[in-house]
Amino acid sequence: MFNEELKPFLNGQDDNELTRDTLPASPRQKNRFMLISLAVNVMLFFVCTTLSVATFLLSNSNTASTTTQELNKDWHTEPYSPANSAIEYEYRYMINNDTRFTGYPRLEWEHSMNELMEGTLIRISNEELSLYGNDSIPLKDGGYAAGLAVGHNLHCVKKLKKFLYREHFYPNLDSNEVDFSYIQSHADHCLDFLRQSILCHLDYSLYTLYWGERQQDIPTHHDPGIQKCVNWDKLHGWMIERSVSTDMLVRP
Repeated sequence: MFNEELKPFLNGQDDNELTRDTLPASPRQKNRFMLISLAVNVMLFFVCTTLSVATFLLSNSNTASTTTQELNKDWHTEPYSPANSAIEYEYRYMINNDTRFTGYPRLEWEHSMNELMEGTLIRISNEELSLYGNDSIPLKDGGYAAGLAVGHNLHCVKKLKKFLYREHFYPNLDSNEVDFSYIQSHADHCLDFLRQSILCHLDYSLYTLYWGERQQDIPTHHDPGIQKCVNWDKLHGWMIERSVSTDMLVRP
């Protein structure tokens, strides 16, 4: 070992090795170094960009998840109704001026409206009421009283018809009496409720126009084409199966 320590530090290096270590690098070597450096920088840039994007997406995902969770505390993707399972869609055309429901009220109108409104008051179970998250009046033989919005809408159609032809339904009604004010306010309530329901369940069927016999008047419209509608017969059958009367309500 002693002899090894006495050897000159540069012993064993020939002049060529010394020259290679001490002379400046050739242009080819410089280019190679620059290419390697560029490749490393591009790789580092790619890694940093990927990490930044991943962090941003993860942050947004957490925010969106939190927002959705907060929203779902009060709102549901599909509002609960025990009738959800009875909803089925079909395609049909609108009837232009269905004579059963238009014109001066006749016995046919009364009969047709009563048929539509059969099953307006229905029975729901305690479990269904709990899922809905509200309370209601109990029934004498079990369950609770409830109704679907379509029943209220039909009730409003009937009230508006009766107010429109009040001389037929209320022949002795005096416009200065309290009863008239009540009937009028009820009709006004129904009109606004139908407005909101129409905007909620809006019908986006296309109407096209044509000039009527008197072309100087505003144009009239063709009836809409085929429409996607809830199968009323199926839903109405579901309502009738659960129907109850007001006599079954538990009084306070």
